[in-house]
Amino acid sequence: MSGKRIISCGLRVVRSGMMAQVQDGGRRGYGDCGVPTGGAVDGDSLRIANLLTGNGPEAAGIESLMGGMEFEAAGDLLLAVTGAPAKVVDGRQPCSMWRSLVLRHGRRLYVSAPERGMRIYIAVAGGIAVPKVLGSRATCAASSFGGWEGRPLKTDDFLPVGPGPRPPHARLRPSPPAPGDSPPHIACGWPGRAYRAMAPFFPTEADPADIICAMSGMEWPRAWRPVFPPVWRVRCLWGPSHEDFSLDVRQRFVETEFTVSPSSNHMGVRLMGPEIPALPDLPASILSEGVVPGAIQIPGDGRPIIMLRETVTGGYRKIATVIGADLSLAGRMQPGDRVRFNPVTRETALAGLRRRNRRYARVAENLHSSCDEQTVGGISPWR
Repeated sequence: MSGKRIISCGLRVVRSGMMAQVQDGGRRGYGDCGVPTGGAVDGDSLRIANLLTGNGPEAAGIESLMGGMEFEAAGDLLLAVTGAPAKVVDGRQPCSMWRSLVLRHGRRLYVSAPERGMRIYIAVAGGIAVPKVLGSRATCAASSFGGWEGRPLKTDDFLPVGPGPRPPHARLRPSPPAPGDSPPHIACGWPGRAYRAMAPFFPTEADPADIICAMSGMEWPRAWRPVFPPVWRVRCLWGPSHEDFSLDVRQRFVETEFTVSPSSNHMGVRLMGPEIPALPDLPASILSEGVVPGAIQIPGDGRPIIMLRETVTGGYRKIATVIGADLSLAGRMQPGDRVRFNPVTRETALAGLRRRNRRYARVAENLHSSCDEQTVGGISPWR
């Protein structure tokens, strides 16, 4: 290793804020063992942050409830902050959300409490490299496993950044090194791996941080960023237990403007409003059965609960299920928000997923092109 410069990449927690956890896309296939899917509640925001930093969609990042967190960089890092709108500051320099940025070694990134909404996400190029448990790095705080020691982050925790592929959207054209030059080396993180892969083309005086900087500035289109409306309109599919409710009650469910309860949490969004009772000749509960994220349960008190990602089974009827394209909306709601449900067809639900995936693909295509190219097919998706 003689003659090579080594930088260990990661984030040190200076202030953890409220319930900051390591999350990813969740662990799947263990429901029969009682293990919930878990993962980011606002999965779309984490996926976009990963996209902006060259990660795969399942890379682990940081999910914060109500912000108020601060991190110090070990090594030069490329990262992105998404989710609920908040102030992001690099040292004393304000930064933009929904845009990749470079956090230099030793500098601190502060993220305030959100102006609206609940959850904020930070992705770092290479992903947060905590050990996988059952195929995922997601924190399951209720059972104390996964993530960082199975718990929310605390001051002085150090989150290492893992290796990753060279971002295909980094089009650098360096000059070849002089004979006998020995390029610098980065110990971890995809910027390091990308640098090693390209080392024969860089002179020794090339700064790895400059390479990362060349990869920064990628931005998610403003028109596609989340909005936080006065009333959330959530699309859903009827069932699987909708026939256990009368037509009048189902109509009430659709016409009611519910209010998000303060007792909502990572397991579910509890709603306040008029009672949604089952048919009078039916018992209050049913035999426990599998629950998918987005299922809208009606417990004994008749107040709906939108189930999120920390539940495997449930013994209450599910009058409807939030469609996949709208599931992240539930992760953005905060107590006091108003919610209305809009039943749609299966075809509409699938079309919503296809539309969302086309957006990801379109932006990814642009990121995979030259950093200098800002158009795809003559149309700028950044506008």
